[in-house]
Amino acid sequence: MKIKKKIKNYFFNQKLEVFITGSNLNIACNISHFIDLVNMWTGSLPISVHHSDLNKWVKSKRDGFFELDGCISITFQNDHKLTIIQDQKYENQIIKIQSEQKENCCLINYLEGFAKFGKSEKLLGNIKYQSDSTDILYKKLNSLNHEVTNLKLSVECYSMVLKRLIEFWNQKKNTNETKIIIT
Repeated sequence: MKIKKKIKNYFFNQKLEVFITGSNLNIACNISHFIDLVNMWTGSLPISVHHSDLNKWVKSKRDGFFELDGCISITFQNDHKLTIIQDQKYENQIIKIQSEQKENCCLINYLEGFAKFGKSEKLLGNIKYQSDSTDILYKKLNSLNHEVTNLKLSVECYSMVLKRLIEFWNQKKNTNETKIIIT
C-alpha cells in the first residue's frame, strides 16, 4: 500500500509507462496481476492489446498448462501503457514506471526488495508473490476487510487480453480454440 500511495503521488495526473521485465514472468498465468497493478495505480482499463511480439507458447511447469515467451503491450484508458517482456537476458523481475515525459521514474526490484523513486528515495520491503500470499488473502476475505478486485472489474480488465491470447494460440497452433489452459 505504501508503494501504491507513493506512485499515485509521484505520478499525479501523468500518463504512466510501465515496463515489467524478467526471465520467468509467466506472462499468460500472471498477466492479470500486472493488469491489476496498472489499474490500481491509474484507475483505467485496458483498451487495446498488441501481441505480435510474443514468440511462442511453451509448456508450463504445471502439467497440462501453457505459458508465453516474448513481449506483450497493453494500452489503457488515458493512454497509460503496460509492456511485459519475458526474456532469459533479464536476471531479475523489475518493474520500471516512468511518466510520459520520462522525468519521473520508479524502479521496483523484487529480488532485492525495494522500490526506488527518483534518484534517492527508497522504500524497502519484500513483495509477496500470489503463491506466498494466498493464505493472507483468504484471512482478509473472511474478515470482510478484503482487497480483491471485484468480478465486474476483473471482466472489464481481462476479457480483451484473454481474447488476444486465444487469438495468438490459434495463430501459432493453427487451431480454432475458444479457450486455452492457463493457471
